[in-house]
Amino acid sequence: METVLNCPYAGVGRWAMAVASIKGVEALTNNPKMGVFAIPFYFFALHAFIKPLSKSNPEFAPMLAANLTLLGTGAFFLEGAVQFTSKEALEKSAFFKLVHSSNEMVALATYVVVVVAAIFTIDSNVRVQCILATSILSLGYAKKFYQETSYFKEVNQKKLFNDIPPYYLTDETAELSEKKVKYLGRADLLGKFLVILSLKIPTNNPCLVGTPGSGKTELIRFFASEINQGRVPEFEGWKVYSTNSKMLLENTKYVGELQSKVNDMFRFLKGKKAIVFIDEIHQALSDGKTMSSPDASLAEALLIHMTDPDIRIVAATTSDHYNKLRGNEPFRQRFEQLRMPRMTDGLKKEILQMHLGEIQAKFPELQLGEGFFEKIQEVNKLKGERGLRRDISLLHIVAERMARSGSTADEVLKEELNDYIEGYLDTFDQVGCEISDGFRGKLSAESKRRGLGFFGENILFLRVVAIVSDRGYRGTMNLDLILDQLPQEL
Repeated sequence: METVLNCPYAGVGRWAMAVASIKGVEALTNNPKMGVFAIPFYFFALHAFIKPLSKSNPEFAPMLAANLTLLGTGAFFLEGAVQFTSKEALEKSAFFKLVHSSNEMVALATYVVVVVAAIFTIDSNVRVQCILATSILSLGYAKKFYQETSYFKEVNQKKLFNDIPPYYLTDETAELSEKKVKYLGRADLLGKFLVILSLKIPTNNPCLVGTPGSGKTELIRFFASEINQGRVPEFEGWKVYSTNSKMLLENTKYVGELQSKVNDMFRFLKGKKAIVFIDEIHQALSDGKTMSSPDASLAEALLIHMTDPDIRIVAATTSDHYNKLRGNEPFRQRFEQLRMPRMTDGLKKEILQMHLGEIQAKFPELQLGEGFFEKIQEVNKLKGERGLRRDISLLHIVAERMARSGSTADEVLKEELNDYIEGYLDTFDQVGCEISDGFRGKLSAESKRRGLGFFGENILFLRVVAIVSDRGYRGTMNLDLILDQLPQEL
C-alpha cells in the first residue's frame, strides 16, 4: 500500500491530459462522435494507475497491459459503431446499448482514478496535469448533466401535461361524451366531409365554406358526437378539438409568438389521432398577396406540421374570404373546399323546433303561443341581428326569462324590443337630439292608431332612426316632430 501511495503516477497524468483534450473539443463542438477517440486513452490511464500494484508481481504487468490494450481497441471500434448508428437502430439494439453503457462506466472510472492520482501522487507536475484534466472533464460532465436534466425535465412535463390541451383548444369529443348531437336535414353532409378527411393526399383537410349560421360549427360537433357513438368506424379513437383565429392570434403581438403557439398546439397533438377545427380562419391568414405579412405566418406554421398522417385540420370561412384565401399558396396546398348547403326557412324552423323541445322538457309549464318562432325571428330582424344562431339564442333567453319572472312570451319579447328602443334613445340623447318625456307613449299611441300590431312601435321607431341617420345627426333634431311627420304609408 505504501508503494501505491508514494507512486508518481506519471502515466496517469499524460493519458488524462489526452482524454481531457479530446473531451474538451467534444464539449466545444457539441459533437459526441469526437468522444470515440478518447476511448483508448481511458484504458491507458487505468493501466497507468493500476500498474504500481503489480510491482510485487512482475509477470502481472505485461498481462495487464496486453488485456487493457485489447479491451481499449475493441471498445474504440464498438463505440465508433454506436456513434455512427442511427438513433432508430440504436434504440432496437440491446448489444449497442450495453457497449455504450460499459464505455460510459469506464469513462467515469477514469475520472475517479485521475482525481485519486491528483490527491496521492508525489510528483507535482503530475498533480498539475491531473487537476487540469479533472477540471476540463468536470466541465464536460456538468454540461452533459445540464443537457440531460433539461431533457428529463421536458419529458416529465410532457408526461404531466400531455393530456391537458392548451387553453385555446376545446376537446369536443370530451365535451359531448354523454350527448348525442342532432344535425337536422343535412346528415348527408357528413359523408362528403368524411370523403375529404379520409383522402391519402395532402389536401385531406376540409375548409367549410358558408354564411354565418350555416351549420359549420354544428357539423364539427355532430362529427365528434358520431365518433363518441361509434358511428364513424374509420375515425374510431380520434379526438376532435376546436378553436378559432381570434384565440390563436391572442397574445401574439411579437414576431415568433404565433409560430410558438402553433408549435405548442401540435406538440400536444403529437402521438394522438386528432382533428382540429379552426373557425374564421380568414382572420389569421393573408390572401397571399403579401406573404411576408404577419398574418401569413399561421398558414406557414400550419404547413410545417400538417404532414402528420394522424392530424387533420378543418377550417371554416365565408365564400368571399375563401376566394381571397385561394391566393395563399400554403392554404391552397393543404385545404379542400366543402360548400355548406343553404339554410332554408323550413330547416331553420325545424332546428328551432328541436331547441324548443329541449326547452319544454326543461320547463314543461311554459306556454309560448301561436307564431312564436316567427316573432323570435322578427324581433331579431328589427334589432338588426340576423342568423340562426341569434334566433336560437333569443329562443333560450326568452324561455329562461319566462320561467324566472312568470311573464308571457309576448311580454318578454316586448321587453326585448323596449330595451332596444331605450338603447337607441340614449344614443340620440348623447348626440343632442330633443326627446320629450312622453315620446314613448306617443310612439305606442301612434302604433295603435295605425293598427300596426305587435311590432308597430318598433316599425315606427326604425323609420325615425332612418331619418335621423340620413341627416347624419347634424343639427338639433326633435324626435317627436319627426314622428309626427312620418307618412301614413310606411
